[in-house]
Amino acid sequence: MPALSHSGRWWLAGALALLGLLPIGDAAAPWLWAGATTLALVGAMVAGPGSWRHRSLVLAGVAGSGFMVWFVLNVAARNVVTAGELAIEKQAVSFLRTVLWAQDKHTELHGRAGTLDELTRDGTLLGPEFRPRVLGYGVVGAYAYDVFPSPDPRRPADFLAYAWPVEQGRGGGRMFCVDRNEHLMMRDARPEAQALERPKSTACLAPGAAVGDRPEEGVGADGAVWARWKGRETRRAKSGT
Repeated sequence: MPALSHSGRWWLAGALALLGLLPIGDAAAPWLWAGATTLALVGAMVAGPGSWRHRSLVLAGVAGSGFMVWFVLNVAARNVVTAGELAIEKQAVSFLRTVLWAQDKHTELHGRAGTLDELTRDGTLLGPEFRPRVLGYGVVGAYAYDVFPSPDPRRPADFLAYAWPVEQGRGGGRMFCVDRNEHLMMRDARPEAQALERPKSTACLAPGAAVGDRPEEGVGADGAVWARWKGRETRRAKSGT
């Protein structure tokens, strides 16, 4: 075996040491892969012609390939999943606004907010896909929907409508709530958050509040932290109509 110069041995040992440290974690992994690749390439230049240069180049190729695999699995794939979740959540918010529109029409006709069953009864306000199923709420795609009119006769037009993921880890990662004034709220609905289930009527309101009260940011009646959709009021919510 050809002798390796002192510098060549140092660079090669450093590259191998970095490769051994790769299991440290996601935060350090890309820097270690890049470091191992760089050291191996420098080692190839320092080693001079011969089998040691060849081995260093092979090591650089392995380290570089490892970095690419890490990037695809931990960055590219994660971004694709996140983009897919955001698209599904945006669709859920759009459907909630469709429910809001249907409630406006129902209130014009009947002078009060309607239940989900009433809104879907003849198909003129909401399509049959929103019709409540056995569990009492509608399911469209990856999200479930339900509507809670105010039980207070002094607030006949008030209601809260909710959208939440049908299954944990499938589709979006947030639950949404909207009232008659389009105060649009959201909360985390991923596995690490509070247990996800069909919300109670006042889930997105402050503890002790009733349907018809203004939703506010903070801990809701369900114990979860609610915030405004995209961190701002909608135009309708600002006008209060």
